[in-house]
Amino acid sequence: MTDTTKNKSDLVFFTQVVGRETYGAWYRVLPVDCIEILAIGLMRTLPLDGRDPEDVACDALEEFVRARIKLGQPVPALPAEVTVHANHTCPPKNPEGVTH
Repeated sequence: MTDTTKNKSDLVFFTQVVGRETYGAWYRVLPVDCIEILAIGLMRTLPLDGRDPEDVACDALEEFVRARIKLGQPVPALPAEVTVHANHTCPPKNPEGVTH
């Protein structure tokens, strides 16, 4: 990842499509081969285990959103004008964003 995708705090804003909605969060790489993910209702530290930080972040956000939806809990989606500012956009699992 180039330095242009990070702001001064090293937080990377990314989006993930789940279903027909787009959700956003931030992550930063920690010096101990982990990432920290931050979103509304979500703050986790996860090991990279040799994976790219973007992949770990995308999977964690998708898992979080799907769990909240399944429980009937609100998850605020992002308006289109916000998603264009993402440093990274996670590719959907398929065109509908649904995991097989």
